[in-house]
Amino acid sequence: MCVIDPNNCGDQLPIPEVIAVKIAVLTLGTRGDVQPFVQIADSLIGQGHEVTFASPPGMSSLTKALPVSTVEFGPDVSAFLNSPRGQRIILSGRTSTLLRELFLLNNKHSEEIDDVFRELSAGADLLIGGSLAEEKAAAAALAHSIPMTSVHFSPFVKTSLVPHSLFDIGNLGPYTNRRTYDLFTALRSIAALRDTARIPEVPFSQRISHRIIERAGATVVDAYSRHLLPSTESIGDPDSSSRLDPTGFIHMTPHLRSRVFRSVSEADSEGIEQWIASGSGEVVYFGFGSMPVGDPTRLLALIAEVCRALGTRAVWCTGWSPTHTIPVDSRIRVVDEVDHDRIIPLCVTVVHHGGAGTTAMALRHGRPQVITSFFWDQQFWGRMVANKNLGIHLRYRTARAEDLMIAIRYAMSPPVRIRAELLARAAAVEGGLGNTLSKIDAAVRISAVSTRPDSNFLVDTAAAQNCPRHVPQFPDTRADEGPSSHPSSCRAGDVLDAANDRQESDIR
Repeated sequence: MCVIDPNNCGDQLPIPEVIAVKIAVLTLGTRGDVQPFVQIADSLIGQGHEVTFASPPGMSSLTKALPVSTVEFGPDVSAFLNSPRGQRIILSGRTSTLLRELFLLNNKHSEEIDDVFRELSAGADLLIGGSLAEEKAAAAALAHSIPMTSVHFSPFVKTSLVPHSLFDIGNLGPYTNRRTYDLFTALRSIAALRDTARIPEVPFSQRISHRIIERAGATVVDAYSRHLLPSTESIGDPDSSSRLDPTGFIHMTPHLRSRVFRSVSEADSEGIEQWIASGSGEVVYFGFGSMPVGDPTRLLALIAEVCRALGTRAVWCTGWSPTHTIPVDSRIRVVDEVDHDRIIPLCVTVVHHGGAGTTAMALRHGRPQVITSFFWDQQFWGRMVANKNLGIHLRYRTARAEDLMIAIRYAMSPPVRIRAELLARAAAVEGGLGNTLSKIDAAVRISAVSTRPDSNFLVDTAAAQNCPRHVPQFPDTRADEGPSSHPSSCRAGDVLDAANDRQESDIR
C-alpha cells in the first residue's frame, strides 16, 4: 500500500506497514454525529484503505468531500426535527419523549437500515460506527466474523466517574453512576431485540444490547478531551469495571475542511470577517447546530436585546432552522453556514446548543461558552463546561434575555477567558484524530490476522522511516487538527491539571 501525506498527495512512498483492508463506516444521526466520521474516513482513504461510507439523508455537504461514493440510508432526522411535532417535543424539554419518537422513527426504517448494515459488512474487513445503532453494527460484525470499532462522542461505556451522558442528571456517586449505564442498556435492549432479529446468524440469546456489543469485542474510542473528563486510570479509580480513556476531540484537517466548506465561498467568509473587524463592540457567536429554535424571529429579537444591553454584536449561524422571514438587525449578522475555524476565533464567546462538535470547537479556540441545551447529550456537555468554569449551562426552553445577559457577561469575564485559553493550549497537544487512527489500526491488524494469516504486514520499517520522504502511517496530526502550536502547551496543561485537582477529587 502507499502511505499518503494528506497535505501533499503527490508525495507518497510505498511502505509495507499494513495491508490495505476494506472498511465500512456506518453513521446515523445529525451533522454533529456524522462529521467526525467523514474525517476518519478521509484519513483512512489517505492511508490506502478501501472505504465505504453510509450516512443518513441531508449530509451531502459533508459526504461529497470524500473521494468515494457514499450510501444514503435511514431516517431524515432533519425533516423530523423541523416538523411541527418534532419542534414541540424538543422545546418541551422532554428527552424521554424525544428518545421514544426517535426509536419509532428508526423502527420505520429498520429493514432499510438492516439491509445496508448487512450489505456493507458482508464485503468488509472492519466496521466503524458510533453509539447510535451500535447494536446493529455489533450484530453485523458478529454475523460476518469481523472486528468493529465504535467511536463515542460522550460517555456510553460504564464508568463510575459520571452518569450516562443521556440521563439529564448530575453526579450521583460511583455506584449509582454505574447503575445509570445498566438502566440505559436495559431500555436500549428492548429495541435491540427487534432491531437485530433480522440478522439470523446472531443467536437469540445475544440479541440484547450489551451482550451483542460485548460479544463483538468492539474497540471503543472515547473521542473527547481528558481536560473535560479525565480517564479512570488518571484518577486511580479502584473499580475495575469502570473504564474511560478520552483520546481527544476529532477535528477536521485543513485539507478536508477546504473541501467541506466549498459551499461557503471565500467571499462569504471574508464578508463576515470584514463585518466583525469593521464594527464597534465585541462579537458573540450564536449557533444551535441541528436544533430547530422554534420561532426564529423571536430568537432574533432576544439576541438583539442581549446585544443592546451588553454593547456587543452577534453572528448567528442558523443551521437547520428556517430563516427566510427573519428581519434585518444592524447588530446581527445572520448566516446559513459558517466555517467555525475561521469565525469562532474572532468572537469573544460562543452561545450554542451543547453538541459535542461545537463544544470541541469552542474549546479548541479558547473561547468561553454559554450552552443552552435542548436534549440528548447536550445537558451533559453543559454540565462539564460549567463544572470546569469555562462558561454557563442554561436550558434553551427556559432561557430568557436576562439569563443570557448574565451568562454572557460571566463568560466574557477575564478569569473565564483565561481559563478557556489555558485549556485550548493544553488540549492542542492531545491529537484526537491521530489517537483514533491508532486505535483503528489495532483493529485493522486484528482483521488482517484473522482474515489473512499468511500476510506479512508486521515488518521492520526502520529504513523507510529514516528516509526524508517517509510519511508515517499515522502522522502526528496535532498541528493539522488544532490551533497553531503553543510553546507553553505543556505548561498550560500543568496549570489546568493543578486547577482541576479539587474538582476531580469531588468526582472521586
